[in-house]
Amino acid sequence: MLLVNFLEFLLVEIAEGSRTRTTKTGNAWQCRFGCPTDETVDHIFLTCPYLQTERDQLRTICLAIDSQYCLPTLFTHPELKVPVERFLLEIINTPPT
Repeated sequence: MLLVNFLEFLLVEIAEGSRTRTTKTGNAWQCRFGCPTDETVDHIFLTCPYLQTERDQLRTICLAIDSQYCLPTLFTHPELKVPVERFLLEIINTPPT
């Protein structure tokens, strides 16, 4: 339960930060890495090309623990707690492009 609560907190931080920042295009919801799409949980964990290397690291952990790479696994599996938190903190601390 604590893992999910902290991850929810980090995701809210990303969303709240998105609302208060602006990108070069002026769209506060746009991906902070310059993708022409909204910065959503799905985009961050599944499709953002800027984060591919970091996602590959999470995928490697999923393979090692014989788990599918998907949001429920990422947000609930104890072995992924610290790696996912670091992943999200890195995003939160990245200024918009």
